[in-house]
Amino acid sequence: MRIRVGCAFLYEATWPAPAVLLVKSRDDDPHRILHASWQPQPDISTHDYYDLYRNRCQRLTLPVGPSALTYDAVVEISGDPDEMDEFAIQPPVEELPDDVVLFTLPSRYCLSDALSNTAWELFGGSVMGWARVQAVCEAMDFHAWFEVYLGGRWWTFDARFNTPRIGRIPIGRGRDAVDVAMVTTYGAAKFRQMTVWSDVVSDATEDRPIEAATTAGETDGGTIAARHD
Repeated sequence: MRIRVGCAFLYEATWPAPAVLLVKSRDDDPHRILHASWQPQPDISTHDYYDLYRNRCQRLTLPVGPSALTYDAVVEISGDPDEMDEFAIQPPVEELPDDVVLFTLPSRYCLSDALSNTAWELFGGSVMGWARVQAVCEAMDFHAWFEVYLGGRWWTFDARFNTPRIGRIPIGRGRDAVDVAMVTTYGAAKFRQMTVWSDVVSDATEDRPIEAATTAGETDGGTIAARHD
């Protein structure tokens, strides 16, 4: 199964503004990036690097005036729904791998040290493991899917739909939203518009030009649009 994913940002700067972008598909997941393009306008020098979570980031400086930043890729995925294992076991902290411990630490929006007592009050009585995570999903109003380390591996949970889904292509991983911001600017760069797309493609449609978005919404800073095919 092939999916075309991408995004386009419009910014306007009153003076040169450094920026960091996190929009490229990760390259360490089971999915396979078949081809991808990065098109800044005007032509802007870009430096790529991997951050602490091995997200693929880009550094650049937005010039004075309008700038358009476009990422477009075709990614091959299995087409299978999210895997499940209701018997997956929650390991004790002392048995967590070194690279997993990082995700238990407090972060800007998820203050685990401040919220631990509330979490125990709400979910301490639930069965450890998959059932406990499911209890959290059913009690909360989430706006994103997330991954949980159980039984020696990471599993996907999606409290928005609470059912296995197809077509996930991770872009960024982190402890909370601040670690996976799509664009971080330093200076007077005004956000004007963002368009995102995610479409199943075939041989006949893979090279088709990006079409205009079909849905849009206004924000305090600009317009956000998403295309659904």
